[in-house]
Amino acid sequence: MSKNKQNPTIKDIASLAGVSIGTVSNYLNNTTRISEHTTIAIEQAIRELGYQPNLTARSLRSQQTQSLGLVVPNISNPFFSEIARLVSQYAWQAGFQIFLCNSENDALREKTQLQTLYQRQVDGVIIIHSGSEQIAQMVAASSIPTIFIDRDLKNHYSIVSDNELGGSLSLQHLVELGHRRIAMISGDKHVKNVQERLSGAYQVLQDYGLEVPAEYIIDGTQSLETGLQAKRLWQLPQPPTAIFTTNDVIAIGVWHSCLAHQIAVPQHISIIGFDNIQWSALTVPPLTTIAQDIDTICSLSIQMISDVVQEKVTLNQFIEYIKPSLIIRGSTQPP
Repeated sequence: MSKNKQNPTIKDIASLAGVSIGTVSNYLNNTTRISEHTTIAIEQAIRELGYQPNLTARSLRSQQTQSLGLVVPNISNPFFSEIARLVSQYAWQAGFQIFLCNSENDALREKTQLQTLYQRQVDGVIIIHSGSEQIAQMVAASSIPTIFIDRDLKNHYSIVSDNELGGSLSLQHLVELGHRRIAMISGDKHVKNVQERLSGAYQVLQDYGLEVPAEYIIDGTQSLETGLQAKRLWQLPQPPTAIFTTNDVIAIGVWHSCLAHQIAVPQHISIIGFDNIQWSALTVPPLTTIAQDIDTICSLSIQMISDVVQEKVTLNQFIEYIKPSLIIRGSTQPP
């Protein structure tokens, strides 16, 4: 038999390996336990023949493609990059390949990407959505299981952090240190999880009878540029002693502004972030932050998709909240 034969079949593999066609089929589909000796013979035959399985035909037979879609809003944000890494890792362990889509927080782009994933008949989709109402309609109309992570969607299965608790933990930490002049720097306030973080933070301020002056409030996007706007705070007659931010990237922007204006952290200003991205431990001093348990969020989302594909469970309209935790480092101290 020639090694150069075009489009070898499982019949060719069986002949070269000296086993039955059924045994080769069982090996390829992992349906029956096969002896180590037979496995080695089949794998050697596959290598010699250069066999490539017809994934399209296999998916038509099994109604599964062993692939998942992942849609994130901004892959350049290290938080979303880490989510993509973890989802890919757990998906691989579960036997899935990942199609990664970067929506850039654009509703039309996100809609097109979701349509494409559905048309490709992926086994499931995990999405961090932009907030578009059309997404809910598309998901409801599709039979492909879709899980929302990081940002929940009403009436759809979601796995998210308890962002309101995270906001409360942030402000509770600052207030317990003795801070009373606290600035609030937030990004993308139209996004629900940002609103929840702010809600938790403001609730603590209300409980302690504290108000935030208008000049202490800075709004923007979840970016370094928003954090850099903290420079206006240093020019106030009575600047804040602490700054709450809605993510670590903003907090790192604040830290850069402090460096540029010779503001010592934490001696002159305390800074707290949110997310616990890898960069947060690399600032000097390291950033105090709220850690989201994204490992649990990502592993749970893949496990749920896998269970749905295997028809062990069905997706409900439940929102599952994962508790965040306060990571105290060197960027906060009493005023």
